[in-house]
Amino acid sequence: MPLWISLADRFVTAGELHLERGPDEEILAILDEAFEEQRRRPGRIEVSEPCVRTLVLEHLGESDIDVLLQEKLPAAEEFLSKMAERFGGPDMSGALEVPGVTVLSMRSFAEAARAFYEAAPWRLLSDRDVIEIRGGAPPGFPYAVVLGMGGIERGLGFFDDKQAFWDVLTGNVGNAKPWSVTFGTIADLPLADANLWVDHGLDVAGPNAYPLAFCVQSANRVKRPSPRILDFLTGLLRALAASGPAEIDRGRWKRTVVSIAGPRDYELVLPFLLEPPTREELARRLVLPDPRVFERLHFLFHRKFLEHPVQTAKELEDLMAREIGDRPIDEIPYEPKNDGDRAQEICFQAFDAWGRLQGQLVEQALSLDPGCVDALVLKAERTPDADERRRLYGTAVASGERQAAESDPTAIPGGLWTHYPTRPYLRALHALAHELENQENSADAIARYRSLLQLDEEDHQGVRYCLLSCLLLAGQFREAEKHVKRHESPDECLWFYARALAAFGRYGDSKASRKSLEKAIERNPGAADRFLDEEEPEPDDIDDDAVHCVHELMEAWSETPGALDWLRERTLGA
Repeated sequence: MPLWISLADRFVTAGELHLERGPDEEILAILDEAFEEQRRRPGRIEVSEPCVRTLVLEHLGESDIDVLLQEKLPAAEEFLSKMAERFGGPDMSGALEVPGVTVLSMRSFAEAARAFYEAAPWRLLSDRDVIEIRGGAPPGFPYAVVLGMGGIERGLGFFDDKQAFWDVLTGNVGNAKPWSVTFGTIADLPLADANLWVDHGLDVAGPNAYPLAFCVQSANRVKRPSPRILDFLTGLLRALAASGPAEIDRGRWKRTVVSIAGPRDYELVLPFLLEPPTREELARRLVLPDPRVFERLHFLFHRKFLEHPVQTAKELEDLMAREIGDRPIDEIPYEPKNDGDRAQEICFQAFDAWGRLQGQLVEQALSLDPGCVDALVLKAERTPDADERRRLYGTAVASGERQAAESDPTAIPGGLWTHYPTRPYLRALHALAHELENQENSADAIARYRSLLQLDEEDHQGVRYCLLSCLLLAGQFREAEKHVKRHESPDECLWFYARALAAFGRYGDSKASRKSLEKAIERNPGAADRFLDEEEPEPDDIDDDAVHCVHELMEAWSETPGALDWLRERTLGA
């Protein structure tokens, strides 16, 4: 990666590596940019490679600028060292620094990584779909998950065993040192790898698809793959890239692919698809169920009341004892009457399903009823592409609006949550608003949140907190103050800190904002410490009120210019 440093005035600029623009063009581009920025030409240019010296001399033509070849460039080394120290992270060596790893083997790895990225297996498999890799997996690699369905980081994560997977899932990482293959921009690669890709024209699927295989050993050390591990990863990437939906949905399949060392066999198994974890096992591992699982009970209440109208409390008690009893929710008998009911019944199963099984159930539900609101929402949740995810949420909302209109709810205005047929619609509207907010479409998100609070005035989904954060992040501090006044509770410090932030956003460090902040700190000083990232309290001293406050408002405090500095100054001065 080209880097220009002016020794006279410490001006620094760095180039970017582009596959469509070779390294020579990039070097000359940064040279011309530096001349333009400084508005003068230097008397001497020092370079570290003979080919660069030749290139610069030819570009300058007849010039009085000396171009000197130096074995080391201390200023560049100092700059890179300080950048690494400032931005943290362990040192990472280049792939070719590992004995036995060659340009040829990295070329094969790059081709396999491109095939994997273009196949996009994260469209089918989530990070809950543990893949057991049978036959010759090196230590640390017998189990893997595909990353990317959440739309954040794409690649593969590896585990020694299934227990290591559960530990990571529940946040109990401990001393685990798992391997990963991730995809990012060329700037995310170690400098040596970035140069390797450009200098040798290695394959890549796109500007965000440069692969990196590594294992963080400690705060200061990252391990890169040995030839054996690189060969294994290359073959696995090819095997997963070649695996289609039919194979994956069987839960067990085999692939023979060409790796670096030649043909290699992989047997891949999805143990949680073949034998899903039970509720008891998930509870034992502290994995909470999806709250929507319990919606089946409300659905059955609604249907039973329609079929057997009651007039007295005694009739209601008898109906519940006869039709519901004390059976588990999924064992209460119910006979769907049409495809819509059958699709909804499958959705209740999907809420409780794990990984790929959930995806299979969602497709079954949509095959019966393409307008099934809950199925559309579940499909959106499993969709990595942001635009497609937003479209699916929008389709779910539109379908929910039609169904709500057809159901002719008898609930009073503002009480749609109490009318069961409209609940999927309200959940879909909430999901769409949240997605719009995540995609930085705050105006539409705010409008959807406001609509939800009108339709469900008792706010069974906690929309008031989402709208508060959205207003603050959008800089609508006056509207945020109105919202606080309408919904504040003396039992939650969140509203005190929101009022203080809104006042600071409007007036800065004023008498009004200081008074609001004093009240917030008086109400819960622990929340201020958490905003300022002070020392974590002991587990026994965790304040749920402070945790909730910071969870909802941390981004707004961080994004409001000067807010955290103001909080720190006022807290220290208190």
